[in-house]
Order: sequence, then structure tokens, then C-alpha cells
Amino acid sequence: MNPISTAHWKLWRIYATGAAVCAALTVAVYFAGIRPVFHAHQHRTLQQAKLKDQRRLASELAASLSTLRRDVASVTQALDESPLRLEPAGHINQRLARLTELATNHGLEIHQIQPGQVQRDVHYDIVPVHLAGEGTYQTYAAFIHQLHRKFPDTGVSSFELSGNPSDPDDTATFRLNLAWYTIPAAGSVQD
Repeated sequence: MNPISTAHWKLWRIYATGAAVCAALTVAVYFAGIRPVFHAHQHRTLQQAKLKDQRRLASELAASLSTLRRDVASVTQALDESPLRLEPAGHINQRLARLTELATNHGLEIHQIQPGQVQRDVHYDIVPVHLAGEGTYQTYAAFIHQLHRKFPDTGVSSFELSGNPSDPDDTATFRLNLAWYTIPAAGSVQD
């Protein structure tokens, strides 16, 4: 072999070995240094995006909470200022006596007054009350009007009025179903 070829061959082997070492070092640096930094950067970018979304959501929820707190304060104030105070269902005898007195004062004759089974609700209980009797249309209308004024915690569920339509002063029979809203009893359904 010619000395130039041998020298050339030796140089080529040195260059090839150097290139292989450089390639190996490049691969090692990539896997040991660059790749972990790249993945850490991607992870950090992803975490920053999630954090941004969470902060936006927290801001929206804080605004919503603030609005809800204002609404609750407003409703609480309205309730505190309201003259309506619900009574316990245990006062049913007093309620029936007051309803009978109101009806009698308006010229109605009560034949039947009977409470029904208490119906439970989340914020109140409902006591159905059935009234039946006689009176004129005018006395019945006056009674219903005063019922609303004197008992704002009582609503009319249904009513029937039967009489002679050609003679408004003639006695008519009535059936009235009321819903008396009361304070929920202990053990009622709660939120």
C-alpha cells in the first residue's frame, strides 16, 4: 500500500472516529440535556395554560359568588322587612277559630271547617283547610277579599259557589279549599 493511501486511510479513520464520537456526544447531550429541558418547557407551558384557565374560572366564580351573596343579602333583608310571619301548624285550632270568626263577621254561615293532612315542603309546610257554608255572593266576595288581607299566609286552592244567578241577594252555598303556609315542622325535608 502506498504511504499516502495509508496516511489517508488513517486520517479517514480518525475523522470517522471523531465524527462518531461527536454524533454519540450529540445524541447523549440531546437525551441527557436538551430533551428533558424541552419536555420540561412543554410541561411548564401546559401548566401555565391550565393555570391561566383556572384563574379565569376562579375569577368568574368569584364574581358569581359575589352576585349570589348580594342576592342572598337582598332576599334576607326583604324577608326581615316583610310583615308576613309564618306560624307553626300546631296553631291550627286558633287559625280555624279566626277563619270562622272572619266568615261569621261577613255574614257567612259555616257548615264545615276541616283541616287536611300537612304537606311537607323544603321551606314551609302547607296545611289544607276545607270550608263549606252559605251566604250571598256579596258576603262571600267580601270574605275572600278580607281573607287575603287578614291572612296573607293563606291562599285559595279552589272554590265553588252555587246559587241562583238571577237573584244575587239569594243565599248561595260555597265550598272553599285553602292552603295555609306554615313554618316547617322539625324533621321536614331540608336542603
